[in-house]
Amino acid sequence: MCRYCQKIILGGGISRLKQHLAGERGNIAPCEKVPDDVKTHIQKHLGFKVLEKLKKQKITEDFQENVVQADMSVAKFFYIAGIPFSSVNSFYFQKMVDAITAIGPGYKVPSYHSLRGNLLKKCLTETGDFCKEVRKSWDEAGCTIMVDRWINKVGHAMISFYAYSLKGTVFLSSVDASGYENSSEGLSNLFDSIIQEVGPRNVVNFLTDATPSHRAAARILMNKYQTFFSCICANHCIELILNAIAEMDEVKDIMAKMKKICQVTYNNVWILNSLREKTEGKEVFQNAATEFVAKFSTLLNMVALKEPLQQVFVSTSWEQPFLSKQKLGSEVIDILLDLQFWSSCSRIMKVIKPLLAVLHQVDGEERPSMGYFYDSVEKARKGIISAFDDKESDYHSYLDVIDKVREELHSPLHFAAYYLNPSVYYNSGFFITNVIHKSLLDCIETLETNLLSQDNITRQKSFYEDAVGDFSRPVAIRGRETLSPATWWSLYASDYPDLQRFAIRILSQTCTIMTSQKNLFKNEYIQIKHTNKLEIERMKDLTFARYNLHFMQR
Repeated sequence: MCRYCQKIILGGGISRLKQHLAGERGNIAPCEKVPDDVKTHIQKHLGFKVLEKLKKQKITEDFQENVVQADMSVAKFFYIAGIPFSSVNSFYFQKMVDAITAIGPGYKVPSYHSLRGNLLKKCLTETGDFCKEVRKSWDEAGCTIMVDRWINKVGHAMISFYAYSLKGTVFLSSVDASGYENSSEGLSNLFDSIIQEVGPRNVVNFLTDATPSHRAAARILMNKYQTFFSCICANHCIELILNAIAEMDEVKDIMAKMKKICQVTYNNVWILNSLREKTEGKEVFQNAATEFVAKFSTLLNMVALKEPLQQVFVSTSWEQPFLSKQKLGSEVIDILLDLQFWSSCSRIMKVIKPLLAVLHQVDGEERPSMGYFYDSVEKARKGIISAFDDKESDYHSYLDVIDKVREELHSPLHFAAYYLNPSVYYNSGFFITNVIHKSLLDCIETLETNLLSQDNITRQKSFYEDAVGDFSRPVAIRGRETLSPATWWSLYASDYPDLQRFAIRILSQTCTIMTSQKNLFKNEYIQIKHTNKLEIERMKDLTFARYNLHFMQR
């Protein structure tokens, strides 16, 4: 209640009373009896509050403007330096921002020479320690040498070498192999230097793509040492299968029509915007690491978006633009309304979906993929047969392509890992074939050089087959599906040390060159013909640090 006019204020509290005494209109009627000195005092008080509010608002606006400018500076730096914007998700980028923020305005950016000198040394020490820790695991679990072949911006054939193991992946080196790319002898000498660096007894799997010269060089070394296997990258196997399927007449025709649909869709803003509006932003075109995975993934999307596509292209508004009267536009309309086209797409999808599922399973980085590749291909074959309702005349040509590639590229390691994976072996659908049995024996004789250990493994595997001892524990039975195969063996096979070590060495390997790394840090500078040898060595150190910092983070 106002002590001067006795007005009772029912809502608004002390702020409303101040406005009443100050004579402010709007929220409440002003007091007619308040003394002038009180009124002036309250007005000054309210004015100070307003100024404080405006000041805080100005500070907030200035801060937001500075944030926008900082974000723009980071974006411009990334763009000019050619750094992908996804790098902001990097652990080290966030760590850098936090460290600079903690220092505050007094921080000065290190000089070029400081970065190239002291900081590089620290990075090399840090990554060197990481690599030493990883290398310690090779004695027991072994490793996979991954040979990643790629073409740089000037057309040179480059090869990057990595060593994969349960403890992590390490980058070994990168070389320009243009001079002997087609020479199996030259490549075998290069590959041999990497094997010597890693240690022949530490190598379980030597992983390459299907390039003939690479395969021949790897076989030379496999025959030379006879202590490891050479395999073809599983991703590359699937890519070869997809390539062969794409060459089939029916598929080739569908691919050509799909290309026309994409051309018209993505070359016309009105069509593209209309499609995105109907699909809530979903795209027809699908980017992927390899050509044929991208093509078939795009076809998969197109089938999923069949109705929105038809609605856009046959709508009355589509009839108006000039494009609909052109030959390509009218062809696309005919394609989209052709029942036979969609029927053929559905047939092809029955084959492609299971194969893309194989890629998804073996390309994951959560667990070593060796124990799953052969099984995933088998499931894909069965899935295709089932999708065609067991009509051999419908699926035979597709399975023929798959089997030809598989027979040529499968390794004894794939079969042995299939047998040693408890989630597969104890499944009711598992059965041992002659090929699996012989492959298992090949792996025992190749990976275990000690004759007594070979005999022990051969004898002890029956305990695994019959699920006796710790293999029969309820926790082991539950763990067959939930644990990675190598972890399962490390927990429940301690009574059979030779068999345990043998199984872990196989199941700890990967069967795919990780596609998530294939476009990272493709350092061109190492390959430049510098006159300064110190500069070449410094760039090699920089590449080593950059790759392995990334692997440390992961």
